[in-house]
Parts: sequence; structure tokens; C-alpha cells
Amino acid sequence: MTFFNYEQWDAVADSYIPILFLISLVVVAVLARQRGRATLKRYLLYFGLSLTTCYGLMFIDKSLGIWPRVGLDYSTHTALALVFAVFICKEREVWSGLAVSASFVAYAALMVYQHYHSIADIATTAVAVLPCYWLAHAVAKARTASDDIAISKPSELSD
Repeated sequence: MTFFNYEQWDAVADSYIPILFLISLVVVAVLARQRGRATLKRYLLYFGLSLTTCYGLMFIDKSLGIWPRVGLDYSTHTALALVFAVFICKEREVWSGLAVSASFVAYAALMVYQHYHSIADIATTAVAVLPCYWLAHAVAKARTASDDIAISKPSELSD
């Protein structure tokens, strides 16, 4: 007897990325409220750059057939899930990062179980996108660093 049937597991898989997205929105709202407008700008820039990478690589792969040339499939599921998972891991406490990392591993196992992607599809997509996401985070932080300084300076002057 199986725990869930294929369609039920499919519903679980389909809900993973929207749940990560909602968690990310909550994290953005909380941290932007605590840290200010520059933080919100940083996160919006990170998401913009990361989502552009995610879908840009998908477009490049569809145009050039990079993954199919080696018998693989670019996993947009993996790329998109990692946009939000990387964000949550970088911005929250260690325990949340561990929980999100474990959930991503479970999601990857579910994608393999459901025959959406192979382990190689998931691994090669992650290897391709993760450096880009880390770079997006660094660029977003550097581009908004002057906003952090500008916002903090008036309060320093009033002390």
C-alpha cells in the first residue's frame, strides 16, 4: 500500500515552489520592516537578477539545446526552487536554512520519484544556477550598500 498516489504526490510537488515563494515574501516583509527600504530594494534586485538567470538559462537551453546534447534536461523546477531556498537560507537563522535545505532535498527526491527529472538534471541545473544566485546576492548587496549608508547617516548625525 502506498502513502499517496501519483496525483497526490504531484499536488505536493506543485505546491512546493509557491510555499517557498510565500515564505520568502514573509521574510522580505519582516526584514524590510526591521531594516528599512534599502533592504527591500536589495531583495527585489536579488529576486529580479535570480529569476532572470533562472528563466534566461531556460531560454538559452531551449535555443541551443545544451542539456539535451548530453542527454539531460534543464530543470526549471530546480532553478526556481533554488531562487527562494537560497534566499531563505542566506537571510534566516541556521535552523531555517537547514529546514529549507532538507525540504529541497525532499523536493528533489520527489521530482526523481515522479519522473520529472533525473538526479543528473537536478544536479547540473543546481551547479549552473547556484553561482549565479550567489553573485546576484552579492551584486544586490553592493548596489544597495550606498542606500544603507545614506539611510543610516542622518540617525548618526542626530546622536
